Amino acid sequence: MRAIVVMGLLLALGGCVTAGAPDAGSWKIERGYDRILGKPAATAELSARSRNVNERDRRYPRTQLQIGSLQLGCFDNAAVVRLAFNHRVGSNRTSTLSYRFDDNPGRDAPARFLQAHSTAVIDDPKEVATFVEQLRTSNTLYVRVMSHTDGTTSVEFTLKGAPAAIDAAFQNCPIESAPRPRSASYLR
Repeated sequence: MRAIVVMGLLLALGGCVTAGAPDAGSWKIERGYDRILGKPAATAELSARSRNVNERDRRYPRTQLQIGSLQLGCFDNAAVVRLAFNHRVGSNRTSTLSYRFDDNPGRDAPARFLQAHSTAVIDDPKEVATFVEQLRTSNTLYVRVMSHTDGTTSVEFTLKGAPAAIDAAFQNCPIESAPRPRSASYLR
């Protein structure tokens, strides 16, 4: 009997905790505590199937499902956006990363490709701010990595729940304001 009461209480409390939380959609939000900085820390990740044009040209294509993930978080107390893949996508000298939210104009991003050639990081504060501003209000994100050596990789993310993921991932690291275009009032 006591176990039933405890289970009922846990279910009731669990319902109270999650009922007030905003919907994060398919985002996986990992919450933790940074013992070095002495404050809460979190990351948010969204995965989708990716496609590499080079794969279909190979005589023996991979049988592994290709996945790309969008990861939001803090690194060295600054907001960063990571795009990680389970296959090679490029390197700093031979590749470019571009993205497009919904029907907005596409952008080439100043991204760094990490040594394993499967992860790109956007860490420029102004670019992160622009990216996050569009992410908060968009429904889809299309990302393309073009590489001389690894072909063209693309992935499309459905962004339902992005505001909750952004708020969780960047709760303790500042996001610099995105630069605004000058309006006519500045020109007078």
